[in-house]
Amino acid sequence: MNLKLLLFLPLFFCAFFAIGQNGFDDDISEEVLQQTANATFPEAKAAVLYSEQKTYIETNAHEILLITEVKKRIKFYGEDFDHATTKLYVHQSYEGKEDVSRIRGTTYNLVNGKIEKTKLDKSGIFEKEIKKYVKEVSFTLPAVKKGSIIEFEYKTSSPFFWDFDEFIFQYDIPIMNAVVVVNTPANFLFRTTQKGAVAINETHVKEMDHRISQDVNTYTYKVQNVPALKDENYVDNIKNYRSGIIYELAYVKFSDGTDKEFSVTWDDVAKTISEMDDYEEGLVSTVYRSDIDNLINSETDTLAKMKAIFDFVKTNIKWTGDNGKYFENGIRKAYKEEKGNVADINLSLVSMLRYAGITANPLIISTRDNLRPISPGLDQFNYVIAAAENAGQYYFLDATELYSRPNLLPIRDYNGHGMLLDGKEWNFVNVTQPAQSNLVQMLNVSFNPDFSATGKVMSKLSNHYAYFHRKKMTSTSREDFIRNKESKLENISITNYESEYEAEPGTVTESFEYNFKNASENAGDKLFLKPMLFLATNENPFKSEMRSFPINFGYPFKDKIMVNIMVPEGYEVEFLPESVRMELGDNLGRFDYLISNKGNFISLSVAFEINKASVQPEKYEYLKKFYSEMIAKQQENIVLKKI
Repeated sequence: MNLKLLLFLPLFFCAFFAIGQNGFDDDISEEVLQQTANATFPEAKAAVLYSEQKTYIETNAHEILLITEVKKRIKFYGEDFDHATTKLYVHQSYEGKEDVSRIRGTTYNLVNGKIEKTKLDKSGIFEKEIKKYVKEVSFTLPAVKKGSIIEFEYKTSSPFFWDFDEFIFQYDIPIMNAVVVVNTPANFLFRTTQKGAVAINETHVKEMDHRISQDVNTYTYKVQNVPALKDENYVDNIKNYRSGIIYELAYVKFSDGTDKEFSVTWDDVAKTISEMDDYEEGLVSTVYRSDIDNLINSETDTLAKMKAIFDFVKTNIKWTGDNGKYFENGIRKAYKEEKGNVADINLSLVSMLRYAGITANPLIISTRDNLRPISPGLDQFNYVIAAAENAGQYYFLDATELYSRPNLLPIRDYNGHGMLLDGKEWNFVNVTQPAQSNLVQMLNVSFNPDFSATGKVMSKLSNHYAYFHRKKMTSTSREDFIRNKESKLENISITNYESEYEAEPGTVTESFEYNFKNASENAGDKLFLKPMLFLATNENPFKSEMRSFPINFGYPFKDKIMVNIMVPEGYEVEFLPESVRMELGDNLGRFDYLISNKGNFISLSVAFEINKASVQPEKYEYLKKFYSEMIAKQQENIVLKKI
């Protein structure tokens, strides 16, 4: 029986609460408008004074809708007005489309001692398609300035009644008061997961709604004085750590005694995806047969076949930029049109590898911008890559990026484990951290009569260092690439730039000559210079006092820099910084700084490595101190004096 018919026959449920038509006009006072700082969070540029959200399921004779009504009031203490703009994303599919309505807003300003109101006009509401089946609805409150208070509300309706958005209780600005009310029929069973560190007050009432002769569950969640969640350097996705509650529909119990189960366990998730046409009949297409035959006809080595097919897909099917674990075009169309979404590309790769006799299966994952999977659910995964096996080893392949390699994936793919689907069987496979990326640099330094420095830099980069270098080089012109490098390296002047890629070892070599005007400071008969010149690290990326979420570098790395400085004629070394070796506990990393004077030359060898892609927050204090001491050492001067 049709699920929607089963639902609306026993239940005509509608909201028994409503958001006021004009908001909280009477609550806006001159006193609040005059405030120049938040009493609880004085550093805040803005704060949510009040937020109210009501979510409920509404049915009628034609459809079942998930309704959400939102109202917010925000005060601006500074000149950061990002929160004056709201962006909503609405989706559509064969099951229907979402809708945004009843958008209203008002800006309050204190002008000559009187409260002035500026209403949001319809001309300030915009719609645009950002990708297929997804539309952005946005609005910006008018006349916002330092001291303003804005208030707005909107309503969304969705036919995807089983798909609740996360209820968010923490933003990048403080929240003074917020309440979320979730009202659902009692025969809808939801699984809830709370995340983040904020204490959320929860109350639950189950009562009979006599108008419909049906029990309803009302959950009310409240928070107060929630500090801002600030993004920091080396965070995989700050949304993983914000406080919120995730609702997932587990099953619906009907009046006839039957139940409709949704994704309750990982087995259910795997079964649902595996039985989709995309993962059964969709993978057996062989439209590519002649090309693959020609490609691997004379090849007998399995790994060589795998790499050849991988490179073929990367070169011949262009990624549209759309994620997804299901086809948008399908193998045949993607192959013919030479473009597709992630599933079109990587499921085509799986199909081709299988055709070539290589054990290969889809590995569905959650990318970093989609949060980490924390409970069973179809929406926990938004992406699919290929997992090939040879001699007991997995090779993870993502053909959306031209410069990726086997087991060297785009950073977005490294987000914990994935679900490997082998027909009706499945198992979790950890997408292990990337191999260590290595950088070796040699810097030769000579001084001009004006004490500017000239010389040559030679570098060798591997793994993700090489991957990102190649992406940067091909995403812009040669001139812009060099100009950006000059700017990054303290505005040096670069000439004779060269770069080459060695395909088999996957490394990039780079060399250039430079002129550095600000290489030293001349004070009387003394010359002061930092031995690492423009290759030194000048700023600690870790600034906050405390940190409650992991530090994610993306990949482990090891940098080795060797500097040879020719002492200017007529000068001698008066002072050299001391050599030092520092260890970051638990073999997380180290820093070596070895310097010596050999006649007219000063030699410096610096090694810096971080051995894990992710460092747990309890190590933050040590890591911050480690970086501070390392940077301080790099800033120490060599002192030369006239003979």
